Amino acid sequence: MSDKLKPCPFCGGTPNIHDDDNKHPEFGKGIFWQIYCMDCFGTNGWFDSVDDAITAWNRRVNDGKA
Repeated sequence: MSDKLKPCPFCGGTPNIHDDDNKHPEFGKGIFWQIYCMDCFGTNGWFDSVDDAITAWNRRVNDGKA
């Protein structure tokens, strides 16, 4: 896992890690993780682990990863 979040891919703003402890039962049980921009509120959706959320947030079109 990368502890460092890249700037927002939409506006270059400041990202924040957010967890949701089953506040949305339609997602199932457990804790879900999301990264969102504190400036434009762009997000990457919900993930089962903080590692997956960070990896998805840090992925960029030109970084060679799927």
